[in-house]
Amino acid sequence: MRLTFLFVNAPKLDTAQPSSVYRTVFDLPDAVLSTDDFRQQCDKLCHLIASLTCVSLYVTCRALGWNKVLIKPLSQVERRRAVWNATIFGFEQTHSTDSPRGRYLKIPFSISPPFALASFRKTRSQGSIRRAVRQSLTPYTEEQEEYLGDVSLLAEICLTLLNCDETQSWAYVGFHPDRFDVSLYRQFAKHEDLHQSTWVSLKEAVEDESAATLVYFIQQGENGPIKIGYSSNPAKRLQTLSTASPYPLRILKVVAGGKTLEQEFHARFMSCQLEGEWFAPDDTLLDFIAGLDENHTA
Repeated sequence: MRLTFLFVNAPKLDTAQPSSVYRTVFDLPDAVLSTDDFRQQCDKLCHLIASLTCVSLYVTCRALGWNKVLIKPLSQVERRRAVWNATIFGFEQTHSTDSPRGRYLKIPFSISPPFALASFRKTRSQGSIRRAVRQSLTPYTEEQEEYLGDVSLLAEICLTLLNCDETQSWAYVGFHPDRFDVSLYRQFAKHEDLHQSTWVSLKEAVEDESAATLVYFIQQGENGPIKIGYSSNPAKRLQTLSTASPYPLRILKVVAGGKTLEQEFHARFMSCQLEGEWFAPDDTLLDFIAGLDENHTA
């Protein structure tokens, strides 16, 4: 029996672009259908998953008569965010007539956990999620404690559903909330044409001798930090930065200007400055960038 989750970064599923829909399946034993509280457990599971995501969640399950049931709507603010990361919940079959195997529930998310993301990086030894999900966390704040509480409850419900078959025995391994999903990014990049005009204008600007210096806005992924800098060749600068970045980089906008204009932008958005030339993707900054033209008029 399968629960199919559709994570949609669009107002409606019917109007979403293919690159805005992510599908993940969680396999359950057929014996789960005979349990009395199966529907209630699934409802709890879906709402907990929705609490950890920042995209619309649709659920399909023929066994329950569900047909793309909307669990969580998408707000206007959340609509601009794409999802490149996934929370991984790991389970292992401990006793079975078959060979031991693992099962994973992958949930795209764009709500950062209340822990430093650096805590989870470099824990995927040789690409093994099984080892990565064993990363332990100690809560220090109420927000962190509440977050881990939702994670534990979600895992508990998953185990209840998995262990309804007496011939199987599943154990919860752990979770990893900072796994960059390359397949999601490639899927989006394959259909991406939103920034084609940016690349065309960038190429023309670089070739134009009158635009010897340009101010660029480069962002990590779709909702990561934004770098405000200047260069005579932003495209080459993008390539240089990409070699040291664990996440894909993209150019949001390029405008005519130099160091003076760069410093002006740094001062203007000092309130969301993270470190050096990197700034948080605040809505005010994003709206400002969207309103800029090549001649720096907003």
